[in-house]
Amino acid sequence: MPQMKDKKWEVLDNSESVVENRIAIEVIKCDIQALKSSTNVHNKKTDREFESLHKKIDQIDGRLWWFAGIIIVATVGPLLAGLVG
Repeated sequence: MPQMKDKKWEVLDNSESVVENRIAIEVIKCDIQALKSSTNVHNKKTDREFESLHKKIDQIDGRLWWFAGIIIVATVGPLLAGLVG
């Protein structure tokens, strides 16, 4: 008879641990969902910031090309004028 009592307690212990594990799994799932949603919000914000920076860099790049063109024309123009004239 003592063997039966031990097995009964073992079954109860297992069912309690199963319930505890299920609760822990649900908590972990909720934490994962919270992390995913906050990560998605952060990623969207970061993408917007990178897009803004990309536009600003393109503007600066265009201005630098104009500046480089002016320097080249100012340097090569008098050389060509001296050869022709």
